Amino acid sequence: MANDIEYRVANGDDLDYVMVLMKKSFAKDEPLNISIGFSLEDPDEETFMKGFVAAQINSGVSVLAIDTTKNNTIIGFRLSCVETKDCDKMEALKHLTPPPKWFKIAELFDELRTKFNVFNYYGVDKALSFFALNVDSSYSGKGIGTRLSNRSIEFGKSAGCQAVSVEATGLGSQRIYNKLEFDLLGEVVYENYKKNGEIVFKNMGEHKSIKLFGKKLI
Repeated sequence: MANDIEYRVANGDDLDYVMVLMKKSFAKDEPLNISIGFSLEDPDEETFMKGFVAAQINSGVSVLAIDTTKNNTIIGFRLSCVETKDCDKMEALKHLTPPPKWFKIAELFDELRTKFNVFNYYGVDKALSFFALNVDSSYSGKGIGTRLSNRSIEFGKSAGCQAVSVEATGLGSQRIYNKLEFDLLGEVVYENYKKNGEIVFKNMGEHKSIKLFGKKLI
C-alpha cells in the first residue's frame, strides 16, 4: 500500500478535489468547528473556506497524497503556506468576507501566535505554517499524515523557510507533533479562554487546549 501512494505539490487544479475531502471529514472532525458549529454545509462558510484553501495551495508548499491504484484519487492533504514577520497566513484572506463564526477561531489563533511568536522564539525571518492535515479515514494508521508533513517541510526549506509552526487544536494532532519532536511554544486552555466573561469554545470533550508547536529547520 505504501508504494502505491505518491506525494506531490498541490496546484490550482486540485482545489475542488481538496474541498471534497475537507468537506467529507476534516471540517466535521475539527474540534473548534464542532464547538461553534462552523460547517461547510453552510454556503457562506464553504465559500470562505474555499478561498482560504486556495490561498494555501497557491503558496506552493501544500502537499497531496495520491492513491495511484484508484485513478490517482486524492486521499490526503497537508495545507501549508510561507509566512514572514510582516505577512502571516491571515493576510491572504483580506480579499474574503469571513463569516461571523470564523472570527472566533481567528481571534484565538491571533492570541496564541501573538503571545508565542515563532519568529522571535527561533530568531528567524521566514517560516512554514501548517494549516490543515487530513487523511481519508480508510487510510488511517499508515503514516501518510507524517509523510505529508515531512514533504511539506522539504518544500518549505526549498522556499527558504527557517522554521515551521502549527496550531494543534485537538489531542490527535498534538500527538502527531509530539511524535515529530516539535517544540511546544505555547498553549491556551479552552476553559480559560473567555470573551465578555464567557467561555468561547464549549463542549470540547477530551480536547483541553490549543497548542502552538514549532521546529527549527535551518
